[in-house]
Amino acid sequence: MQAVDAGSYTVKVANTAGNVTSNVAVLTVNSASLPGPISPATATFDKNTMNTAAGSYRDVETTISLNGNMLISIANGATLLSAGTDYTVSGPTVTIKKEYLATQPVGLTTLTLNFSAGTAQTLMLTVRDTTASTPIPSNPTPSPSPSTLPSTPQTVQVVERAASSGNFELVVPAMDFAVYASYGDKTVEISKFNAYVERTIAIPDGIDPNKITTGVFVEPDGTVRHVPTKVVRTDDTYFAKINSLTNSTYSIVWHPLVFNDAANHWAKEAVNDMGSRMVVNGFEEGTFKPNQNMTGARCCDIARPIRGCE
Repeated sequence: MQAVDAGSYTVKVANTAGNVTSNVAVLTVNSASLPGPISPATATFDKNTMNTAAGSYRDVETTISLNGNMLISIANGATLLSAGTDYTVSGPTVTIKKEYLATQPVGLTTLTLNFSAGTAQTLMLTVRDTTASTPIPSNPTPSPSPSTLPSTPQTVQVVERAASSGNFELVVPAMDFAVYASYGDKTVEISKFNAYVERTIAIPDGIDPNKITTGVFVEPDGTVRHVPTKVVRTDDTYFAKINSLTNSTYSIVWHPLVFNDAANHWAKEAVNDMGSRMVVNGFEEGTFKPNQNMTGARCCDIARPIRGCE
């Protein structure tokens, strides 16, 4: 039956020629039996899949009192939506699925709801997309994506000059480490961390793991700093695990150091080990002066290679 408005209608019987032969009945359609107005009649949808707040990337629902009638179809212009896929009906609730809305262009989408009786009603949807403008949180939570690349020729030269002037040997070629975080369609580099981040560097075959004193990171100006390092073995391969608070250029070095005046001192093994790993500095003449009283300024000067004491 074609949808009709409220009022009285006479049902007549006509023959094949179109001539009315008799009146069968009078049909009265009153407003109480027609579908009520949909509520709400307007809604907002955001195509940004990361935004699930109200009025964002979620199904749009509207309700209607069908009063015994049926929802025949929902149309977007001349295109009918697919029942059960693009929308669902459960009692008085009509749900437009977010998957369908995500295919609509940004702007105004008008959906027409057609019923078994009464006039069609419209649901006005404002479609927007905040994906491009969504800010990346100051503390993003996605899993970091590390990147390890061989250093550029220019960086390699800086590291080699630093090794020459610092009297240490490069065990592993310089490597550039970086950590990135992705959120939506944006990717940013995370350059500083609140805790040490571990990087693992494979030791090439043929390298004696006992001739590794520490990992270092090299700043663009050639300054070399110690980073906490531990050599471990997994299966038949040795790895150097280094920990740092920043992205940078890193290498593994052999830097044996013996302080001349610590040869007979009770702390010589600890002092020489700390010096070899570039944790502490001695004096220019290659001494540590272990028996000399130390001021706060001298303590900071000796421990300058340690990150945070600059």
